[in-house]
Amino acid sequence: INTRRVTSTNFVYYELKLCRAKLDKMREILNSSAYSGEENEVSEKGNKLTMEDLLGNIQASEVVLRSGLDELGAIELNGYWRVIDHDYKTSAVSRILSLLE
Repeated sequence: INTRRVTSTNFVYYELKLCRAKLDKMREILNSSAYSGEENEVSEKGNKLTMEDLLGNIQASEVVLRSGLDELGAIELNGYWRVIDHDYKTSAVSRILSLLE
């Protein structure tokens, strides 16, 4: 058995703290790829994100992320999460109302 002498000690600890989810980034990303109708869709993936992409890019749990998507009114379209463009929503509602008249 070799005897060793202790020359110093180091007391370091890490404390985990809850932090707020970074949903502003999600809002920014989804607004950049807002759905504005089939005629304006590009066949490529572009800025569209799947749930896995969102989980990889946004600092939030899946539960918090889904809650944020609900709050934004996002929809899953062909496997990609999208928000609907405001002008497109207005146009769709106008068309529906004109059909009802």
